[in-house]
Amino acid sequence: EAAGEQASDKPDMVSGEQTSGTPDAASGEQASDEPDTASDEQLSDDKANIKEAAAESALSVNEASVPDSDSPSGTPDIHHGGPKKTDAIKKLFAGKKEKREKSKKAADPRLLKLKKIILGAIAALLAVAIIMYIKTAFDYRSHFLNNTTLNGFDVSGKTVDEVKTMFKDHAEDYELKISFRDNVEENITASDIDYKYVPDDSIEKALDSQNYIFWPSEFFSETEKTIPAPVSYDAETLYNILTSYPEMQPENMIAPTNAYIQYADGSFGVAPETYGNTLNTDNVINAVIEAIDLEQSTINVEDVTDAYVQPDIYVDNAELIASAENLNSICRASITYQLPTGNKVLDGNTFINWLVTDENGNYKKDDAIWDEHVEDFVSSLAEEVGRHTFKATDFGEVDIRTSSFSSDCSWWIDEDAETEQLKEELSSGTITEREPVWGQAPFTLENNGYGYDQVEIDISRQHLWVYQDGEMVFETDIVSGANTASKHTPSGIYKVQWKERNHILRGERQSDGSYEYETPCSYWMPFITDIGIGMHDATWQYAFGGTRYLSGYGSHGCINLSLSSVAEIYSIVDAGTPVIVYYSEGCDFE
Repeated sequence: EAAGEQASDKPDMVSGEQTSGTPDAASGEQASDEPDTASDEQLSDDKANIKEAAAESALSVNEASVPDSDSPSGTPDIHHGGPKKTDAIKKLFAGKKEKREKSKKAADPRLLKLKKIILGAIAALLAVAIIMYIKTAFDYRSHFLNNTTLNGFDVSGKTVDEVKTMFKDHAEDYELKISFRDNVEENITASDIDYKYVPDDSIEKALDSQNYIFWPSEFFSETEKTIPAPVSYDAETLYNILTSYPEMQPENMIAPTNAYIQYADGSFGVAPETYGNTLNTDNVINAVIEAIDLEQSTINVEDVTDAYVQPDIYVDNAELIASAENLNSICRASITYQLPTGNKVLDGNTFINWLVTDENGNYKKDDAIWDEHVEDFVSSLAEEVGRHTFKATDFGEVDIRTSSFSSDCSWWIDEDAETEQLKEELSSGTITEREPVWGQAPFTLENNGYGYDQVEIDISRQHLWVYQDGEMVFETDIVSGANTASKHTPSGIYKVQWKERNHILRGERQSDGSYEYETPCSYWMPFITDIGIGMHDATWQYAFGGTRYLSGYGSHGCINLSLSSVAEIYSIVDAGTPVIVYYSEGCDFE
């Protein structure tokens, strides 16, 4: 309260004392209580506390002197807020004291000494590190840096002499493996070519070129150095060895082939290229020499530029792919012809040759040329079908001619009708299997069109055979037509027109209406009705076979048989059975 009154009665004095730094009476008494033996530092702190306390007191007084709006009398209430201000001063003093205590601890001589020790140790370690760095850098002047390879050898930390020794040892054991296509390998050893190490200064130069000052960086990267191989070998011997390999001989080389358009499985596509194994031998020899100069232990000829002759056109060629697609749209038809000799297919493999190419090499269809090819194909097909080959018993194949008789059963193609139908099918892209348009169809498509039931007659051998289901069931000698132009038995493919018992054979009608002859027979089986030729019994012939037909005993063209023989044939053969007549030794009149 005394301090409050003093602050109230003399505010200017308190303010003046705060400004000048002179303590009030109370503060003075507090200061006088301190021992005279206090240190300067402690005295300075006390003074500071006094100044702060005075300032806080003045602030409290000034605030207390302001009238309280809640006071009835409007006079200042010096007790209003007083305890709160006092507590603030106490807290202020407590915080300042805590800071002074921390400051004293920080300034502890023991801590300062510890700091000096730590700083000294760091400085010493740094000095050692610098010395070691410099020493290592100096060492690398005579040693290769870490992670360094020289011509593929790890020379990390090695001296020049050590690297030279390494090169020398390697030269003595040197071997080069050469890999060709198709898993073929050849080997060249040091002794084969007198390969040996020849010291020079290239290793020293490689060492001098390294940056040893920044040696730590080499721990995080790799350095690959290449120097001319300090070796020598017999180049002529090497050449002779290489050129003696089978892979290097022209006669053993297979040339590559380009990709091309092919027709397979019903459509056009691009057939892949083939690579073969043809070598550019000079390129191979140069590559091997380079590999030896670099002391390589292996070389794959496949990896050598232009070692193998390559195809010019590959399967991914855009033009080929486009052409194949175009061909598929043009040539999608496929006709499988069913023929007596077997099936014949007309498809893209043939169509591709009917197309023309433009200036860019693309295939296209020229209608006039296309139609010409269609007509030529049908004509060729008809010719092929018109060649009738027959496998004669105990003889071999014979060609059977086509006769001009209406009874002739040779099969043939109606070329005009077939050409017209084929054009329509190709235009619509028809895929079918069919017989050609016949002018006259074969007996069957089996056994070259003859079937397996037949009567075979060889005029030259004067013999007849009967086959059923491909098995011979009967054979006999005969007498055929006489060997003259008008009476010889015409060769050809015929059939039994009908069978008749007790028939009368008649010759040509005479001018008076009578016949040249009239001869009864028990069995009659005609096969050339145009001129009345068939098989019948001839009881007037006392012998059959041999050359009787050449000796005046020949018939007017019919096949004369004994009564028993013709009776057997009559019982076996049906009307419509093929009758094949030929001259195995040729005919003077055909």
